[in-house]
Amino acid sequence: MFKNILIVIGFLIFSTLLGCSTINKSTHTYEQKAGEYTLKFILKNPPTSGENSALFILRNASGNIIDNAFMKIEYSTPAMPDRPPMNFHTQAKPTESGYNALLDFPMSGSWEVSVLATLKDKDIKSRFTIDVR
Repeated sequence: MFKNILIVIGFLIFSTLLGCSTINKSTHTYEQKAGEYTLKFILKNPPTSGENSALFILRNASGNIIDNAFMKIEYSTPAMPDRPPMNFHTQAKPTESGYNALLDFPMSGSWEVSVLATLKDKDIKSRFTIDVR
């Protein structure tokens, strides 16, 4: 059991360093560069088990909001000794301020949120690790 916990902690540290994300836990805002684009992920409240309203904002290198992407959101948590891995997905819908999605976390713990924004000629991928209470 202790070995599994160490593996999960190591994975989370590696994922955070790999993604080079900026995290502001007081406003529940996560931001990450993806090539020439920047993706911002904002939760309106602290992440909790159950439904969470999320806003995703995709900007180009000039800082302009990209509003014509197809945005798929996947969120998952790894297997633990007493349960299998959990994987979910949804589509973020475009709005005036970005893309809205409802993330329904069935339990607390560490979750990885992966975003795939597809433009007509390019895929933009970002990954965020959040702590759901």
